[in-house]
Amino acid sequence: MPTVLIGLPREPAGLACVDLDFRAAGALCVDHLADLGHREMVLLGAPEAAYARHAGFAVRTVAGAAERAAARGVRLTHRTVAGDWDSVAGTLARVLAERPRTPRPRAAVAALALSARCPARPQGRGCVDCGA
Repeated sequence: MPTVLIGLPREPAGLACVDLDFRAAGALCVDHLADLGHREMVLLGAPEAAYARHAGFAVRTVAGAAERAAARGVRLTHRTVAGDWDSVAGTLARVLAERPRTPRPRAAVAALALSARCPARPQGRGCVDCGA
């Protein structure tokens, strides 16, 4: 029976697989923000468990972002989040507390930019994308 796997297993030799290019996606995110003039970036990534099990999407996204950040001479900080709004807000609060002079953050995810629960709002900095 013909089969195509969605996702990339650790050992894909001999398998027909389709997947997103997460390494390129991470690099494109850095390029986009660097092209806008940002020199310091934070990647809020997958939950810690995804990295512990070496999930391809999580590892490749961070690798692509880190490689591109190094190539472009920008500072990239990676933080994991549990995937719920409270985790995102808490992580963002800690990152902004570490960097008190950081300008208003850019919402990297469309749903975040459209949400009334933008995690930048409690920090009093607002968000460039959602105007909160």
